Amino acid sequence: MTAEALLEVRGLGIAVADGRGAAEGAGSPPAAREAGSPPERAHRPLVRDLSFSVAPGERVGLIGESGSGKSLSSLAIQGLLPAGLEASGSVRLAGVETVGAPDARLRPLRGPVAGMVFQEPMTALDPLMRVGRQVGEPLRRHLGLRGAELARSVAEVLAEVRLEDPRLARAYPHELSGGQRQRVAIAVAIAARPRLLIADEPTTALDVTVQSEILDLLDRLVAERGTGLLFISHDLAVVSRMTDRVHVLRGGACVEEGPVDAILREPRDPYTAQLVAHARALDAALDGDGPRGPRGDGTGARGSDGAVGPLAEADTDEGER
Repeated sequence: MTAEALLEVRGLGIAVADGRGAAEGAGSPPAAREAGSPPERAHRPLVRDLSFSVAPGERVGLIGESGSGKSLSSLAIQGLLPAGLEASGSVRLAGVETVGAPDARLRPLRGPVAGMVFQEPMTALDPLMRVGRQVGEPLRRHLGLRGAELARSVAEVLAEVRLEDPRLARAYPHELSGGQRQRVAIAVAIAARPRLLIADEPTTALDVTVQSEILDLLDRLVAERGTGLLFISHDLAVVSRMTDRVHVLRGGACVEEGPVDAILREPRDPYTAQLVAHARALDAALDGDGPRGPRGDGTGARGSDGAVGPLAEADTDEGER
C-alpha cells in the first residue's frame, strides 16, 4: 500500500458459491451427478480483478450499469458482503486488510475510518428508532459521548446536513420526506468524522431538484472536511460532477479508468463512449441548446463552481421539507 493511499483495492474479485453441482450448473439435470455425491461449489464471478485507490481528500467514481459490480465492490471494502458471496484479492483500508478479516477487526473501521451512504435510506435506517438516536449511535460507540454532550453533538451533525429543526431528531424515518431521510443517512455516515465517505447511488430514488440539493450537500461536506470520496452511480453526469477520477465498470470488470476530463473528451472503450454520448444527448434535450463540449458541455463535469447543466439549476435546501 502506498504511503498516501487511504483506500487501496488490488485485484478484487467477488464470486457467489451457489452450491449447485458443476453438471447442473452447466445445464445438465441433477440426476446427471452420481447418486449420493456431494454437490460441487460452482463459483460465478461477479467482480473480476478490480484495482483502484483513494487518497485523503481525493474524489474517485465508480460508474456502471446495474449488475456491473460497483455496489458489491463498495460493500466488500468494509466487509459487508451478503452471505454466500466471497471476496478475494486485497482491500486495505487505512492500512488494514479487510478481505477475509473477522468482523471484530472491521467494526472499528466502520465510522471513524469509512462512513457509507447507502442507496435507499428507507431500508438503511431503522424504522423503529428515532432519527436522533440513529445519528447518535456512532457518536456513542466510536467517540464515547453520553448525555448532554451526545445530544449536543447529534444536533450539530443534523445541522451540518441542514436539518436544524429540533423536532426532526424525535421523528421516525417514515415521518420524513425522501430528501430528509437521505440527509439523515448522510448524518449517520459522517457522525464519527470518517476519513473516507462511500456514497452508493445516494440520489437514485430522489427527484431531480432534491437530487441536486443532496449532491451539493455531499460536495460541501467533503470539501469542508477534506474527506476522501468514493462515489458510485450509474449516471455519468452525476459521477463527473462529484469526482475527479473515474473507473468504468461493465460485467464486473473495469473497462476504462482515468481523469474525468480525459474520459469525457476521448473515451477509449466503446461502452464508455456510449455513456458519454448518452449523457450529452440527454443534457442537450433537457437544455434545448444542442450538443456542447466537455466541462459544461452536457456531460455534467464538475467545474470550478460545482455547477452541472440542469442538475444545478435548483439549489433550495428548504424545497424537500
